[in-house]
Amino acid sequence: MKLFFTNILIKLIKLIKLCASIVIALTALLFISNYFGLPVGSNLVDIVKILNNGITFLFITKIKAFIPYTFFGRDFSGAILIALLFVLSNVLSSLLFALELIQNGLVFNYKRKNIKKNQDATVDPDDAIVLNMEIPKDRNELLQEFIALKSKLDAMGQHCAFLAVDVVDSTGMKSDEDKHLTIFDFDRYNQIAAACLFDNGVIKYATTPDGIMSCFRSVDNAVKAATDLIKNLEIFNLNEKQIKRDFEVRCGINAGFVFIDEMPMEQITDQVIDIAGHMQKYAKPNTVYLSGSAFEFLKNGKGFNETTEVIDGQKVYVWGNEKQKR
Repeated sequence: MKLFFTNILIKLIKLIKLCASIVIALTALLFISNYFGLPVGSNLVDIVKILNNGITFLFITKIKAFIPYTFFGRDFSGAILIALLFVLSNVLSSLLFALELIQNGLVFNYKRKNIKKNQDATVDPDDAIVLNMEIPKDRNELLQEFIALKSKLDAMGQHCAFLAVDVVDSTGMKSDEDKHLTIFDFDRYNQIAAACLFDNGVIKYATTPDGIMSCFRSVDNAVKAATDLIKNLEIFNLNEKQIKRDFEVRCGINAGFVFIDEMPMEQITDQVIDIAGHMQKYAKPNTVYLSGSAFEFLKNGKGFNETTEVIDGQKVYVWGNEKQKR
């Protein structure tokens, strides 16, 4: 209803403003014809006078009754009427602007109410959360939703073992060496490492220039990949290596439940992976450091010995010559 009356009022003001503009034009022509003459035929002057007598006579009469209109012996009542009509036109323009703002606001509110009404009528209650519509739920419903979401999240994760590998002092190995020989030897190292990972069923892995973080379905697979790498590097150092220093690696393994889904290895962030990296960091050259939590899932623990070291709150089990110096 407010919008209807606002539209009517706007149209009325526009009509009044149009009439005022017409009166201004006619009065201006009459004023010019009386005092300055028109550069056109007398017929136009006569038509203007007739129209003015019919339209502006009442206004001119009121002006002459209440406002001084004679100056320098001339009748300026027409000019005064023009000025008053200009003021009226400006007032009407301001009022029209204000009413159009009100009209826009009413139209916006009307459309918003219609949209919300349509949403209430068509949106399924299960989808209401997407539109931030509050639907009261009791405690049991919320618990059921939580359990359902937790089940979906758990399905995206699994218990995995992570193997971190790093070449000992790789920077020092490259100093004072022929660059071509260095590139050849490190390429061969990468090939040997990749073969050990794939032979033992690696799920995914990521590499740095001289390091590897890899994921396996079982601790035994991760252990076998690490021990195979150390053994194969012994053969490589004896028979193929071209640079002076031998290739030695540190290996660290940890296991736990991790959400891996389809993400690349380098995008997965979890404390389980961090601990594997820390195990590798503190391992001796050519040894495998295995966390206590991973050792619990190891079926074949042959060659591992318990140590007194504790890393990130985890007992450490070691495979290899742990007495070697860093």
